[in-house]
Amino acid sequence: MEWITILLSGLLAGITPVGVILDTVVENQIRSRLPSDTLEVRIDNTPTHQVLQGKIDQVRLASRGVYLTPELRVAVLELETDPVHVDLDAIQNGVEDFRTVFRQPLNAGVRLQMTEADLNQMLASEEWQQRLQAIAQGIATNIPGRAEQSYELTTLTFDFLDDNRLQLQAQLRALDGEGKVSEELDLQLETGLGLETGAKIALENPQIWLDGEELPNFIMGVVEENLRDRLTLNALDHTGITVRLLQLEIDDQALNLAAFVHLPAQD
Repeated sequence: MEWITILLSGLLAGITPVGVILDTVVENQIRSRLPSDTLEVRIDNTPTHQVLQGKIDQVRLASRGVYLTPELRVAVLELETDPVHVDLDAIQNGVEDFRTVFRQPLNAGVRLQMTEADLNQMLASEEWQQRLQAIAQGIATNIPGRAEQSYELTTLTFDFLDDNRLQLQAQLRALDGEGKVSEELDLQLETGLGLETGAKIALENPQIWLDGEELPNFIMGVVEENLRDRLTLNALDHTGITVRLLQLEIDDQALNLAAFVHLPAQD
């Protein structure tokens, strides 16, 4: 969720030294941080005297084909804020942490849409391959009779299904003690996704197959254990940014998320 920090800091960077905020200035600041195919920013109902006091009534952003990180592209990113009030002098003098400049809490709604191609492009990156390798190893070594082997993840793809379900297909190589490939395995996971709380995503009615044979339920407990820390947003709390999911929907075309973002005011 580092992109949320980049997005909000880009908004604040749109405040010029003379205290005037322009839609195009903010657009350029955000675009320089988050490359996108299209980006539009609208600042509504903001008289000049309010701008000079660091006040904005509302900011609305709509973008398409935006890269939140070099590996992660989303088809749609939209943001709409409540009124914003910042310490303009602090911004103009320069601050190390932009989160300290808010004079009142900042609330914003965010909507994201990601396609299968976006998700699979991210998973193919070196950074995500390393993360997923550890998960695949943890799952495979808990399958009866395979604890002594190590495993190498070769391919991984996601398919979006209807009714908030998705399918993961992975190919693994089992390696013997000498590091030689002893066999190749096909692992398939199908599950629904739901919101257990605003900060936690839950797996719903998950099923898992190895080489076409469905595995017992206790294996899903292993899967959930390996994914538990990766399906929660609570890790963001220490940053001072609160993110809570309001909507999670999947169809065969895309994954759609809606979230609420909150930053507290400075003390």
